[in-house]
Amino acid sequence: MTEISNQSRGHVLGVHVSGPLTADDYARVRSVLSHAAGASRTVRLLVHAPAAGHPEPVAAGGASDSGPSHPVAVERLALVGDGEWHTLTAWLDRLFVPDEVRSFSEALLDEAWAWVLDGADASHS
Repeated sequence: MTEISNQSRGHVLGVHVSGPLTADDYARVRSVLSHAAGASRTVRLLVHAPAAGHPEPVAAGGASDSGPSHPVAVERLALVGDGEWHTLTAWLDRLFVPDEVRSFSEALLDEAWAWVLDGADASHS
């Protein structure tokens, strides 16, 4: 399950991930990324998967590739959580290839947001 963070703004998007990920989750995140990217085709993304355990990407393999016709470039990707990322990154790899990636513990969620937002206005001018 995915939920868009209320801290998202412009081309900076936050996604809270929990439970099994479905093909609908994949399509929704892809659509929201495309919309957030706008004409520049770039976004910054924070993926928050809490310490309760990272979700299994159960439907990633069956997800349709009927997403945006133009690729979305991810300038910065912040991965936030205390678990292992190997199950979730396989799912994320189908969505994009980020330029910069940093991982943050659950306790550093605010720092992760600060890093994703740092210089965001200048980079999207």
